[in-house]
Amino acid sequence: MPIIKKFFIFAALFSITGCLTAPAPKETIRSCPLIRIENQAYAKVVRHFDTYQIAITGYDSDCIVRSSGGKVIVVIQPQFVIRRLQPGGEEDVPFDYYISTPYETKKEHLTASFPEYEKEIVYEGRPVRLKMPYNLRHEIPIYLGLIINPEEQVLNNIYFDANFNYSEENRK
Repeated sequence: MPIIKKFFIFAALFSITGCLTAPAPKETIRSCPLIRIENQAYAKVVRHFDTYQIAITGYDSDCIVRSSGGKVIVVIQPQFVIRRLQPGGEEDVPFDYYISTPYETKKEHLTASFPEYEKEIVYEGRPVRLKMPYNLRHEIPIYLGLIINPEEQVLNNIYFDANFNYSEENRK
């Protein structure tokens, strides 16, 4: 075998071995998107006498990169826990939440069906899509929160404490 062929075989093997043993570059993993939860929980009265606590417990999210336009589509699906605070029958519990960026705000209305003898249910909202600039997808916060109307805010301020301790002692 000529020396030139041996040299090229040796060089090819050396370069392949070098690629396999080289450490991977360190990359800082940043979440896409950056989500902040506001107005995380509140109490709601349904039909003037049934009281429920609605709380945002988390979310599933993803960023879908579009090849054109320099935009990214953010998909967020919030997760809620709804607790019955007093005995009651089967009930539909309506509530609203928002997802907001400096570029776009979406408000969603949900109605969770609460079975008669359950004290707590886990509920997932519909996936919501927002558009953001691709190069700012890690820097721009997205806000997720419950919408509390003025009557519900008064109820929460008068009857319930910030930790949602619903004992009779705390109502005095």
